[in-house]
Amino acid sequence: MALNVAPANRRPLAALFFASVIVLLVLLAGHIALARRMNTADLLVTPAVTAFGGGCALLTASLVLDGFVTPSLALQYRAAQDPAVQHSIEGLVRFCGTSIRVLMPMGLLSFAASSLAWSVPLARAGGARRLVSAISAVLGVLMGLAMFVAPPRMFDHAVLAGLFLFVLWHVALAAGLLRGGDVLQS
Repeated sequence: MALNVAPANRRPLAALFFASVIVLLVLLAGHIALARRMNTADLLVTPAVTAFGGGCALLTASLVLDGFVTPSLALQYRAAQDPAVQHSIEGLVRFCGTSIRVLMPMGLLSFAASSLAWSVPLARAGGARRLVSAISAVLGVLMGLAMFVAPPRMFDHAVLAGLFLFVLWHVALAAGLLRGGDVLQS
């Protein structure tokens, strides 16, 4: 197993992964603000925000393993002289890789559940929010299908498609909700 991470490349990559975690936190705050702004007793708002928070936690764990733990292990591997230590580090890197391959799709499934859960209160809010609701539902189903239906050899592509759908969902959500300046009520 070749573990090569040049120390010069670590900082920009770490900054990218850290920025991704910050974006997830900002999006979570946005979902909480949307839930508060809806002024509703709709029970589906709570699972929508909870599922989104769970997805943020799972994706953050994946990002920490991928962006911070694995590169640190690669540096330790390069510095280790003892083959037994190198073999041990290889096992840890494999564990990190397996964990990332589990956490990322779980996070995307949680986001899919959140997208589906948000579609009901948005539809009940009426007006232009119904279009956002429909888009949210369709993208949630597509995210979920991308994780469940993809054959193993295409799974990495399905994860990328899921991330793209996640971005589209937030663009549609933001565009639809910013068009109407009134406070949502359902």
